[in-house]
Formats: sequence, C-alpha cells, structure tokens
Amino acid sequence: MNWGIPANQWQPVYHVQSPPSYPFAPPNQQWAGPPWASLKSAPDYLKSIGVSATMSSKYPHLNPALAPDTTLMRYDISKKARNTLSPDAWHAHASSLATAVPTRHLRLISKHFPWTIEIVVYDAQAVVTCQSVWDALYSAMQEEIVDSEWGFIAMDRKRREATERARRKRLDMRDSDTRYKRVDYLGDMPIFKGLERDTDFEGNRVMKGVEPCAETWVVKLGT
Repeated sequence: MNWGIPANQWQPVYHVQSPPSYPFAPPNQQWAGPPWASLKSAPDYLKSIGVSATMSSKYPHLNPALAPDTTLMRYDISKKARNTLSPDAWHAHASSLATAVPTRHLRLISKHFPWTIEIVVYDAQAVVTCQSVWDALYSAMQEEIVDSEWGFIAMDRKRREATERARRKRLDMRDSDTRYKRVDYLGDMPIFKGLERDTDFEGNRVMKGVEPCAETWVVKLGT
C-alpha cells in the first residue's frame, strides 16, 4: 500500500491504492453477515491467529482482529504491525475487511492523542482492511511533532515530561531519528488494544463542520 502525504498537520489522510485480496460482497446484494463469522472456531486455532472469538459481542460488524474484546494482538504502534505480529495472525487478518460492510472511508480518533487519522480509499476496487488501519496508525505516529503542537505539549508539564521520556527510550533503542515524533506523545501508552465506539467523545472531538464519517472509531491504547 502507498500512503498519501497528510493533508495537514492535524488530520493525516492515507490513500489506499492497492486492492485487497479478501473478497467482499458485490454492490446491491443482501449482506449475509460478517465474513469472519465463518472462521474455524477452535480455541487453539483462534489464539494462533490473534483473536479470542470469531466475532466481537460488542462490535459484531468490526473485524475481531480490531475489536477490543476479541483481539489478542497487543502490539506497539511505534513499530510496523507486519514486523511485530505473528506471521499466522498477519496473514489471517491483514487483507480482510476492517468492517463487515466494505467501506472506503474510516476515521480514527483517540483519547490518547489529539490527531484525527482519515483512511480514504479512491480505488474502486479497494476497501479499508485491517492492514489499512495498522499501517495508518504506524505512519501517523511516525510524523514529526511540529512547533505549534509542541507549544501545547510544553504547557502541560506531565505531558511534556512523558513525551521526553518516551523519546529518550526510543533513542536508547537505537532509533536514529532524534526529532520528537507523535509516538513520543503517547508516553508509556503505545500498545494497541482495539477500536471502540464512543459517540459522546466523537461528538466533542470531531470539529463542527467536518464531514461526518459513519465509520468513526476510537483507538484504545494501553501499556
């Protein structure tokens, strides 16, 4: 996948250009249910591909690899998912649909960072997949913290100190990029724990006048 240059500093837009290998329902046909519902349900098999169930009870139309109550893939979003997840988990989910009904626009917001991540697909043969989500998170967090953003961080002592500690830790792990990155802003909370819905938070977080996105999800992070 190739990712476009962010439209602005606060709302990176990622353009998915390559079609997924996972088939999806043609237009104007009745949707028979989430495609992942047919996964073999043996517990050992599910665990081997990074999920605890074939479908999330809370978000049944979200891929279980992305749902907080079913995903077992707790990985550090400062690293590429492909290099972090087990090969079995990656190949089982990377090219599968992120949502049961195929979408070409998915918006990510979070209580752990102030940036909006827009995943937009223009290719008529492509849709948003799990890999789209994982890659967009990684790419967004690799961007440099610019001066205007640092101005807000610097006014919050605890946030500034957490950001500085995270940067030092990253450099100690032989990252040669000495700039402050957005992933540093996460402090000790870079572990992906799934996507969830929070309509109240969404209503307050998304700026008035911004075009609504039906697939707006809140990124849950932890230690």
